Amino acid sequence: MNFIINLILWLIMLYGIVVVIWNLIYKKMSPDEQRGKVKLPFKPIYLFIVIGVIVLKSIITIVPGQEVYVVQTPWGINDKPLHSGWSIIPPWNKTFPMDKTVWVYTFSDKKWEGQVKEADAIWAPTRDGIKIGIDVSINWRIDPEQAPYIYQNVSEADGTDEGRYKWIEANLIRAKTVSVISLIVGRYSPIEVYGGEKRQEIQDKVYEMLKDELAVYKLILDNVNIREVNYFPDYDNAIKQKKLAEQQVLTLEQVTRQKEEQVKQAELDKQMTITKAEAEAKSLQIQGQSISDNPKVIALKWIEKWNGDVPKIMGGSSNFLMDISKYF
Repeated sequence: MNFIINLILWLIMLYGIVVVIWNLIYKKMSPDEQRGKVKLPFKPIYLFIVIGVIVLKSIITIVPGQEVYVVQTPWGINDKPLHSGWSIIPPWNKTFPMDKTVWVYTFSDKKWEGQVKEADAIWAPTRDGIKIGIDVSINWRIDPEQAPYIYQNVSEADGTDEGRYKWIEANLIRAKTVSVISLIVGRYSPIEVYGGEKRQEIQDKVYEMLKDELAVYKLILDNVNIREVNYFPDYDNAIKQKKLAEQQVLTLEQVTRQKEEQVKQAELDKQMTITKAEAEAKSLQIQGQSISDNPKVIALKWIEKWNGDVPKIMGGSSNFLMDISKYF
């Protein structure tokens, strides 16, 4: 769009120059020479307006939000880049756009997922010497403030706008990621890398180390995402069987703990029954001793339970009334 606008302005300016020159020539012609010739309609003020617009456009640079511009002066590359917005740049300076958006480089064991169209997982040895494949995505971008440094030190390998960034990915992102992951994974066992709490720990350590490695080359690391861990098929089956066995052991331990709790509860119930029985026996012993020492206790107990009726004996010639006064 910007190219079309510039083209229209240049055509208007050329037309205006031609009209001015023609009209000057037309004025110098005699009436006979002017006969059959047309004076082109164009006011000089229009020409000056167009020239002014072209001059302004030549010194005003508009930087898009996704880019940062590197400025080349007659004396070299300016250390200060141009950020998003409008800037006035002398016409003898040149500007070069640099992409400051996030780029994603993916290593994957699946041919269609990564930058390299073949199985490209990072195979790294663990602490046990077992190699495992890591599928990982690296989110990176250039440091906008360091765009002039990158422009001067990284060439466009294939002559395209993306060539510089492809060179960075192939020679820096890729090489540094393989090196860092191999170093970090080598500190853990296969089970720790495969899953669980250690996997997040590994990812965090890879991020911290890789961030420092890339900062040397004026690159910013935004994120490291370990997407999948791959094993050779035989070892993968062995890992699954081991995890299943560990789950079975865990279940057995839970059952054993439940049984132990049941045994403890039964023992506690037994002790409570014994204690209760001993208490009751002690109470009876005390009551027996009390009755032996004081026979009147029996009469007292009888009175407490007496309902007020005089007991009778059927089948005899005389009534029987217990004399309890002798107990008092």
